[in-house]
Amino acid sequence: MESSGDPNQVTGRYKGLLQLDDKEFRANGGTGSIFDPEQNIMAGVNKLSREKLQFEQKYGRPATMQDLYLVHNQGAAGYGAHLRNPDAPAWQNMAGTLEGKQKGPNWAKAAIWGNLPKSVQAKYGSVENVTGQNFIDERNRITAGTPSQAMGEQRARHAGIPSEVEARATEPTRKPRVEEEYTPPFKPISSGLPGEVIPWSQ
Repeated sequence: MESSGDPNQVTGRYKGLLQLDDKEFRANGGTGSIFDPEQNIMAGVNKLSREKLQFEQKYGRPATMQDLYLVHNQGAAGYGAHLRNPDAPAWQNMAGTLEGKQKGPNWAKAAIWGNLPKSVQAKYGSVENVTGQNFIDERNRITAGTPSQAMGEQRARHAGIPSEVEARATEPTRKPRVEEEYTPPFKPISSGLPGEVIPWSQ
């Protein structure tokens, strides 16, 4: 989750838990404050539901969580351009959208480079080296875990708390518990007579 679970997060024009702008918030049924978690989530879910339906109608396949995230992150037109032109520089795909033509190449480059972690930026060296497929693959790696796990680990890193995986790696190894076999005090010996019932004595 881009807001790291902070309902008051503001990133440019995007606000709240699901990072919607004011137009998206109102268009998808949001009322009152965009910072109201309940209203922000409701509008965000409505937006994702609509985008899911549109994606599946256009591409003829179920939308994955990664598809929906990339539609949310790059816009339907931007993600569609990456899918159509996987070998082209990702920023050029964004620049070719209606929004990209309106806002220019600097915006398009920021839409790619600004959505890659520092470690990934170091891997490519420049936004010019990131193709549409590269961008899709890198974002899919980031969103590969469950949303709650990804958000929890992101918040933990901000707070300096080790993630669950890191915590398990440092946890002392515990010996498996061995169940001791129960042995009764003694076992009665049968007399061999028919119908005899032998009680177990303690």
